[in-house]
Amino acid sequence: MPDASNTHFVRGERGVSEILGTVLVFSVVLLMATVLTGVGFALFDGTAQQFDDRVGQDTMVEIDDRLSGISGSTLDTGTELEIPHGVGDQIEAMPEEGEVRINVTTQETGSVTESDIVADEMSNETSFTLGTLVHETSGGVQTVYQGGLLFERHGAHHQILAEPGFDFDGERLDFGLTDVSDIDRLNNNDERFVHQDRESSLALSVEIEQMVAEHRTIVNDDGEMVGVAPITVVVTVETDHPEAWETYATERMTAGEQIGDEDDESAVVSVGDDYVEFEFSFAGPLASEDDVPAEEAQFNERVLASGSVGGVIAAHNGSLGEINEISDGFSVTDSGQTGAAQSFMDVYGLAVTEGDKEDWKVYDSPDNEGQQSSGSWMYLNGTEAEEPDAVSEDPSAQSGTDEDNWRWDDEETQVCLVVPDDSPGQSGSGDVLDLVEEGCDETTTEDAYGSGPVNSDINVIATD
Repeated sequence: MPDASNTHFVRGERGVSEILGTVLVFSVVLLMATVLTGVGFALFDGTAQQFDDRVGQDTMVEIDDRLSGISGSTLDTGTELEIPHGVGDQIEAMPEEGEVRINVTTQETGSVTESDIVADEMSNETSFTLGTLVHETSGGVQTVYQGGLLFERHGAHHQILAEPGFDFDGERLDFGLTDVSDIDRLNNNDERFVHQDRESSLALSVEIEQMVAEHRTIVNDDGEMVGVAPITVVVTVETDHPEAWETYATERMTAGEQIGDEDDESAVVSVGDDYVEFEFSFAGPLASEDDVPAEEAQFNERVLASGSVGGVIAAHNGSLGEINEISDGFSVTDSGQTGAAQSFMDVYGLAVTEGDKEDWKVYDSPDNEGQQSSGSWMYLNGTEAEEPDAVSEDPSAQSGTDEDNWRWDDEETQVCLVVPDDSPGQSGSGDVLDLVEEGCDETTTEDAYGSGPVNSDINVIATD
């Protein structure tokens, strides 16, 4: 017969075990629920943070689009920058970041000094601040807007998202940057109205172009343009992101390969810890002195020079001939078309206009070189014309010379010199007439060197 006390102990032990088991089951379930809840909240929080990051990056792209839409506009228009909830905490406005310095220097070439150019000194500088907007994700990826350049920065890697209006094509510099230094904050749920400050934008753009023009324009004693000097334009940006600007210059600028070529000194980019520097060199077609190199001008083919008497002396196509200053005029010599010094009438044709360009009068050289016979004048249609009043002496007044001297009563008289394939003495005046008609109306000295190698279009953004 079983012991009653032992039976009670087994039953009691079994009851305790069942209670403990139930508690353990509930404990495991509760623990799992807690863990899953924590993981769920973590996953949800991470997903929400990634969503905020993505919205913030998209907001920076939208800001760039909206600013680009009003930059350069001739109308007094504006736009709203909308900052979604949760994004404002991630965007930092840095109004003092990104100072730009523009230095223009007339190169010390030959005999060019301060007295020869419009500028009072050989070098001048101006500056302004771009301002910077930076969005940073929870993972440390930055999206930066500076000067119109929009890029992502992750460590040492930079990805260009949008390009500024700052470009170099190998010959011309487009200086278009956007100044957002007036934006000092962008908060959550902001609807910030901004617009282009037309007055400030124009004033800054004109200041830069005027500085370039003053340093490259050579003038005579009367202040009239007679040539163009070589200049160097140095643009320095003080920035926390110099490598991004370097990447943009070498990979996205039109002449990026040229800028990245260490052997090409016409466009150079260099970086420091907190700055990037661009240096652009622009040649000047000088021919006023023997020790000043002449640069080939971009006139029409076979046009030696076209422009005012004073202008063609200093600026002409040196590969076709030489135009040198004399008292009250200029002399013309052959620079190698025949291999020896020749008189003007054997190689060149000259036209003069005292009014509209269609009223060109063309000089018909005497047939016999070195004789005292006089040349005659004709219109482009071949009919006879009177000698222009501005001519005080033509080459027929000299004999036995390898130079042809032209003297003028008015330095502002418009002249054009052309070089036909065959000597005018052999082919007649027909080729000269054709070249004058086709080329002399199209490009003048002032046009060939004309508006300058720098186009400035600064956009200053203002807030209300």
